Amino acid sequence: MGTWLGPSIAAAQTCVPECRTGFVCASGTCVSACNPPCAASETCSAKGECLPGAAAPVAPPPSATAPGPTAAPPPAAPPPVAPSPAPPPGTPPGAPPPGYGPAPVAEPPPPQKQPHRLGSVAFVPRLMLGVFGSGEIACDGSACGATSDLDYDHQTDFGIGADVLFQVGSALRLGPGIAYLPEYDIEPDVPGANDFTVGSDLDVSFVIEAAIPVSPQVWIVPRGQLGVKALMPSGDLEDVLDATKATCESGGLSGCDSLEGARPGVQLGLGVGVMFPVSPSVRLRGDAMFQYYKINLYTIEGGGLKAEENVTGSRGFLMAGAEF
Repeated sequence: MGTWLGPSIAAAQTCVPECRTGFVCASGTCVSACNPPCAASETCSAKGECLPGAAAPVAPPPSATAPGPTAAPPPAAPPPVAPSPAPPPGTPPGAPPPGYGPAPVAEPPPPQKQPHRLGSVAFVPRLMLGVFGSGEIACDGSACGATSDLDYDHQTDFGIGADVLFQVGSALRLGPGIAYLPEYDIEPDVPGANDFTVGSDLDVSFVIEAAIPVSPQVWIVPRGQLGVKALMPSGDLEDVLDATKATCESGGLSGCDSLEGARPGVQLGLGVGVMFPVSPSVRLRGDAMFQYYKINLYTIEGGGLKAEENVTGSRGFLMAGAEF
């Protein structure tokens, strides 16, 4: 019997697990090694001495003879939270700091204007304003008088015109053009002279121009034209030509018939314009043009004498129109 009870008694006097520092095992229970027990502000050492400094209360380990429920471990401390970054200067009150709130949504790029394409054929009516000009009426030949030459300036006047242009390349266009200037006046370069009514002009031209795009919606349009001019005399000029014809016929000279009807001439123009669309099929344009002209008023001769009178000059026009 002693053999069977010996281990049981020994186990009852042993503390499992072993007591920590400052405690000793007595009858299977860990008790303070300091007697009397230390105050709450003291700690018991392994030698049974009370030392300053309170020890954290530790629950005694369960007895080997009277096991109890195991204490639940303390809850884990929450992870540290990083402080929110400071908003950048200029952030409005109440706005979320950077990195918070819904992700920004990228705005789609603005729609790009599609290039406007020119048609294969364009009809271009326009209004014309003659803003400056000058010229000379000169007589050449043995029958001309010493004072037959006359300088003059053009008065401001209006006209109309139109072109029909055909596309022959990526930028080149060409075609016929026509312009009409109603009855206009000139100012003779003679002191005290009154304005002199000349008549009306009709120009027929071959036009060549380049439509050079400077953006998807704008073109620069350099222009050139070459053609004929017909002067229809009226007013003062018609009176002068009628008197000259009467003198020609009474003198038995030839060429008197050249003093009747329209006066033929040639003209050359250079200009530049700007054009932009206002609808898929309509474009507005404005042009400036400089024109040189020469007109034969008459050529008469007889009895070894000859007189040829011509008008030469230049004019500047501003033109506004549309293309269809």
